[in-house]
Amino acid sequence: MIDAASVNDGGLEPLWAELNAASKGKEWVYAEHKPMYPEGDYGVLSDVFWFGVYKVGNQFAYEIRPAYEGGNTDAWPNLEYIMQTNWDRWMVLAPTSIAAGTPSSDLWVIEGFTPANLARGVWYPNLALLSPAGRRLKRFKQFGRQYLGDWHGYGGKIALLITRFPVPPHRSPKP
Repeated sequence: MIDAASVNDGGLEPLWAELNAASKGKEWVYAEHKPMYPEGDYGVLSDVFWFGVYKVGNQFAYEIRPAYEGGNTDAWPNLEYIMQTNWDRWMVLAPTSIAAGTPSSDLWVIEGFTPANLARGVWYPNLALLSPAGRRLKRFKQFGRQYLGDWHGYGGKIALLITRFPVPPHRSPKP
């Protein structure tokens, strides 16, 4: 499980998404402080991510999904989403019926990071996230929100905190 954060003008902003929400567009991934909504009013807030690692040629690529962690531990199957870029190249968590751990075309690359020497509780700063199309992720502020995409905006780095590994996509899915 990984807490992800985006560097913003020298500070870190958490990456998060709201899933199963009533209003359209809530599955976009944001790089800003999380809202303080009352529990359950707007969907499931996901701010910890599961990274499935694959060796593709000479590099590592990652399947990224919301993690069944913390308050979301028993949320199965409500977090069956996968990180993608949508049709206009914004970073989103899209619903999927593909089982976690099944190779797909939605693989991300993290420049400057290798999973070989992971350590729990360690921050890995100054990393660049590349979309499945191979483009560097950028931040774009619109309507007062910090969106992420790979087509315009300003560049930035991410930092990852490894909270637990190895871990399956979900510890105890219900039938």
